[in-house]
Amino acid sequence: MRDWTLIDDDTVVLTSDIHLFYPNALDPKKWPRESAGPMNRVSELFRYVIDRADIENDSLTHLPHTGVWNRITPWLPWMLMGQTPGHIVYAGTFSSVKGVEAVPERVANRVRERFPSYVVAPEKWVDPSLSSLENYARTETPAPVK
Repeated sequence: MRDWTLIDDDTVVLTSDIHLFYPNALDPKKWPRESAGPMNRVSELFRYVIDRADIENDSLTHLPHTGVWNRITPWLPWMLMGQTPGHIVYAGTFSSVKGVEAVPERVANRVRERFPSYVVAPEKWVDPSLSSLENYARTETPAPVK
C-alpha cells in the first residue's frame, strides 16, 4: 500500500518512508573507531511530487516527478566517530529525466566516461549489491585504536 496525497486538483504527493534496523557489517569489536555499534538504525524518507494528469494517463510507462530525499543514519566509518552519540542527516532534491540527453552535456559526458553502465537501465539484477558498510568492511582495514 502506498501513501498518496492529493495536494490540490493537479498535484499528487507519494510518501515512501523506509525505516531499517539491521546488524552492522562493521562489528564494533573489530572496528571500534569505525563502527557506530552492533546495529544500524537508518531511515530513508522520500516525497515524490507528480502531476495528477500524468498519473491518470494510461499511456505513460514512467511518471515524471520531482521530489525530496532525506536519510538519517549513523556516522560513516571513515569519520572514526565510533559509538559517539549523534547521527548524520542527508537532505536532497531529485527529479526524473527522459534520458541522458536531458541533462547538461558536461554531466552526460562525465557519466559516459566514468560510469557508462548508468547511461541505460540494466536488463537484469547484478549481484552482489553491497551496502556502503559491507563494501567498507571488504575493502578497508580497522584504524589503529588511539
